[in-house]
Amino acid sequence: MAPSLTTVRGLERYHRILTGESRARRDILRRIPVDIDSEADLTELWREHDVAMAHYRELLTDDDALTVLTPRTNNLLGLKLEICHRLMHSCKLCENRCAVDRISGELGKCRCGREARIASRFIHMHEEMELVPSLTVFFSGCNARCCFCQNWDISQDSFSGIVLTGEEIGRGLDEYHELGVKNVNWVGGEPTPHIHTVISSLLNSKSSLPVVWNSNMYLSREAMALLSGVVDIYLTDFKFGNDDCAVRYSGMEDYWETVTRNHISASQDAEILIRHLVLPDNLECCSIPILKWVAENLGPGTRVNVMGQYRPAGDTGRCEELQRRLQDSEISYILDSARNLGLDNIV
Repeated sequence: MAPSLTTVRGLERYHRILTGESRARRDILRRIPVDIDSEADLTELWREHDVAMAHYRELLTDDDALTVLTPRTNNLLGLKLEICHRLMHSCKLCENRCAVDRISGELGKCRCGREARIASRFIHMHEEMELVPSLTVFFSGCNARCCFCQNWDISQDSFSGIVLTGEEIGRGLDEYHELGVKNVNWVGGEPTPHIHTVISSLLNSKSSLPVVWNSNMYLSREAMALLSGVVDIYLTDFKFGNDDCAVRYSGMEDYWETVTRNHISASQDAEILIRHLVLPDNLECCSIPILKWVAENLGPGTRVNVMGQYRPAGDTGRCEELQRRLQDSEISYILDSARNLGLDNIV
């Protein structure tokens, strides 16, 4: 099997955070004071959020100004948590937009309630080498139903794992930081239904670990706004090159518009690494359009990890074309196509 193709863009800010030259983005949010009014309506909270985010963007490149600002009790990160809790009363954190009241116990497509369940958390030592050792936190539950999911047992069972609060996870971040991990990598399942727990964990952590958002990127605009300033690296899973395949394999409507929109937003907000798992018999309809879109819209320097390790898993029995592994010729074709598009630095 041919090696994975990775095109490299520098992750300069991430490396500066690791060396102490810059601050993790969420550490800046904690230094921006806001008036969190529990009686204010959601529109007012978003207005306050937009004003505070403008201040955040000014500070992002001003390390000197940050040295004289101390963390505040009422801060922008806390405001994001308040807004997130409001949104969960009629949940629209992803583009399923189920509008169920998760705070009161209603369940939408992801089947995730108010409490987050953690399937596992451990120090990850593989895949993108810039990120390891990484504290990887696997949430149970997912907003998609990918029939080929290799984490099927946790993604489709939102009640697996153990319930942990933001306070408990936050203390764990500090403990793992002392063990030498470089970042915290939120994954699943899918982390999107658990944005409230992620933000709460960061509020309850004293460390400044960079945040990696390992996601299918099927988030709503509101969720992307909440993550702005929280995430240091978006580690995205770009699955499908068209809506028909997205519906057939994952049950996600309006996939292409949603995920391309969110990739552009992510690349403007933070640093980005893209993963694409090549599916058998889906080269021309998915892999090629994705690679072309990335090259044309994010630039050939964007790092793309073309993954050739597909194996039948999950519920692939209903999709005959997914009942086999990739052939060497298929992954070689995609690697060559990526090189021809300028995505040509193999790591």
